[in-house]
Amino acid sequence: MKSPTGGHVVDYNLQTGALRSLGQAGSEVKVLRLKVPQKKNSGEVVLSSGLLSFCVCVFSAGAGNKLGWAFGLGLERLAMILYSIPDIRLFWSRDERFLKQFRVDDIQTPICFQPFSKYPPFHNDISFWLPDAADRFTENDFYDLVRSVGGDLVEKVTLVDDFTHPRTGRRSHCYRIVYRHMERTLTQQEVRQVHQQIERSVEAELGVQGRF
Repeated sequence: MKSPTGGHVVDYNLQTGALRSLGQAGSEVKVLRLKVPQKKNSGEVVLSSGLLSFCVCVFSAGAGNKLGWAFGLGLERLAMILYSIPDIRLFWSRDERFLKQFRVDDIQTPICFQPFSKYPPFHNDISFWLPDAADRFTENDFYDLVRSVGGDLVEKVTLVDDFTHPRTGRRSHCYRIVYRHMERTLTQQEVRQVHQQIERSVEAELGVQGRF
């Protein structure tokens, strides 16, 4: 059996605490694991919900056909808020320095994540002119593209400049991409190759004009 990841440990603690808080004395609680298509959205989803029109049993067995309200927890994002965890990739790590911070006997024990030393980051900027048609570019699409190309090497993407040319009215965005490997130090060549691939992809797929 594989050793648990950081996500398994924290998810278990969160789920246990949430059910104890939501359930009422004497109520029967049923937990279902469902596969839901993932939305193409780079936002930090903590809660999602929706009105259901089919049979749903909530805190009661044999409720019959009822209207219900279903909700989902973005457990990793919620844990980041609750425990002051700065990097979502830690949840897929098997680093004992992370895991041991969440092994407690009492689920009510206060926990605040204590950062440990990491490998150095690389910061690269990317600038480009936006398309004339405003609906051809969205920031979420850019974030998704960066994540799809850079994968787990990308730690953070931040808009650092939004420039409008005073004569032509053209807009330019500059983003800062932070690269960092979780288990070793990256080389400049590795980062350069990934960054150049992002530059090529953003022009080809999002219709922007590079300033690099």
